[in-house]
Amino acid sequence: MDRFKLDDALAFRELDGEIFAITPDDGRFHVISDEADESAGAVSRLLIELLREPRTIEHLVEAVCAEFDVDDEAAAHDVSQFLAHLERERIVVRVS
Repeated sequence: MDRFKLDDALAFRELDGEIFAITPDDGRFHVISDEADESAGAVSRLLIELLREPRTIEHLVEAVCAEFDVDDEAAAHDVSQFLAHLERERIVVRVS
């Protein structure tokens, strides 16, 4: 089962509720949480916190469902999309 975690080389900080990251291989600056959408920003912050350690998608979905009023199917879709985006941007990596 695939597990994901933040890239160890990633530089990131939380400032005023928003998460900023710099990917070291290309020096790109990323804003991960979106304070314009408070609920999406809260979910992003939770997932980033959890991804400090290797986690399965299932674990992340369970955490989102436990913390927010969302059904399993919607949470699974959103978490999968979020992870795919973070992986494309080289913010998270798959680990064995």
